[in-house]
Parts: sequence; structure tokens; C-alpha cells
Amino acid sequence: MSYQDSPLAEEHRPNPGLVRAGDRASDAPCGPVRIFDVLRGPHPTLLAFDAPEVTCPGLRVVHIAAPGTLPAQDTVVDTDGHAHRAYDITNPTLLLVRPDNYIGCAAPATNLSAIAAYGNRIAPPRIAA
Repeated sequence: MSYQDSPLAEEHRPNPGLVRAGDRASDAPCGPVRIFDVLRGPHPTLLAFDAPEVTCPGLRVVHIAAPGTLPAQDTVVDTDGHAHRAYDITNPTLLLVRPDNYIGCAAPATNLSAIAAYGNRIAPPRIAA
């Protein structure tokens, strides 16, 4: 089931892959943990693929690094690339996953303001860019 055309789905990437805002988040092994492990809880979670400097006050951020990169603090290394393939990630990307495990907002890693605006719309006013 997908909600790509829903007002709760915002896709900001110029060339999104197969997985888009409005799709259900996928599970995948990611180093020593699974994606569903890091999404667990009653809060939205920002998956920051290959964007280790991303911070967003008021929002749980999980950094996911490609194999062979030097991870920053609080980063999960996608050792075998399973998470990158499951989400069809080829460029630094931000995916805001809602508590219902659907991707609410997707943006290039350089567009944190789109994530913050979406986060404030669904859970105002806790999230700042």
C-alpha cells in the first residue's frame, strides 16, 4: 500500500528512486541492527543516508553510512549495502519516517528545511532546521 498522492507525503527529490514519500518504510539489515529497530517508537525518525552532519533539534536522527565511508558519531554503517538497496539510495538523502512506518517526506540531504517544515506540520512546533 502506498500513499504517494496523499497530502501527508512530500517528495522533494528531483529524481527519486523506486522508494518515494508515501511508501511504507522497508526493513533491511544495516550493520549490527535492522532498520525497523531504529524506527521503533512513537515518534518520527529521520533516516539520514550518507549525510552524517545532519542535525534536527526535536527529531530523532539516525545516520546511515555507505560501506567504506568513515562514519561520524551516532552512525550506523550499512556494511553490506542492504539498506541503501532497500530504499534505492544513490545520493545523500533524508527520509522522514512517520511513527506508522510510512515515509512522510523525502529530500536531498541539502534540503533539511523541507524536512523541518514537514515535521512541524505533522507535529508542531518541536522541529527546527
